[in-house]
Amino acid sequence: MTLTLTPAANTAPRVVVDWGDGTSPQEIGTVAMPRTVNHTYATQGAFSIRATATQDGDSLTADAVAKQLGIDQVFAE
Repeated sequence: MTLTLTPAANTAPRVVVDWGDGTSPQEIGTVAMPRTVNHTYATQGAFSIRATATQDGDSLTADAVAKQLGIDQVFAE
């Protein structure tokens, strides 16, 4: 799964992504310009991805992005 994070103009929030599959949330760090992150799912299923941004100590969880997706196939690497 590829996720592109694009911060609002003149912001540089710290972003954490919960991939919704039971793995630990991924700390992306400061995102000052568009950034792409990848995640590999180990099993098939439906997952909710949540990206949460924080800036200057203020959590933007109300503005967090949640996306439902279904994984139909898993490929061994």
